[in-house]
Amino acid sequence: MSWFDTEKRQEDRRDPDSDDNREESEHQQEERRVAQRRQFFRVVYPINESPEIINLSAKIIDISVHAVKFELPAEAASKFNVDSRVELKIKFHDGQIVEGWGKIFQKRDGTGKSIFISIFEKEISSAVINKEQAYMLKNYPDFCRRIFKF
Repeated sequence: MSWFDTEKRQEDRRDPDSDDNREESEHQQEERRVAQRRQFFRVVYPINESPEIINLSAKIIDISVHAVKFELPAEAASKFNVDSRVELKIKFHDGQIVEGWGKIFQKRDGTGKSIFISIFEKEISSAVINKEQAYMLKNYPDFCRRIFKF
């Protein structure tokens, strides 16, 4: 009988119900859940290279088709509270301006600046997000490697 004989391979297979396989499978499932916990891809920006929300003079921290996280100086932030409706005119790196409305979902204050997360009433195009992602990968590959750990 040779080592590649089918019967021999059948005998050598692991028992699919063994504890080792069950543990490994549960671990793999947990890894997948962690990796896929975000429903929408986000583009994260370096401090000096983020697009801006031109009608608010706000700097974008990150953006997805579904929401945007942005930073405002504390004095401008007093106008906005959780559940406030806000107009957003976002100017991207290629000069494209995307307009829409959002609802403030979260507000955090700290060190003279306020961080807001706004959920778009109507999702922005995934083509816009993909273009921004390509821009970041082309112009800031080291930043992207650090952020995404690849």
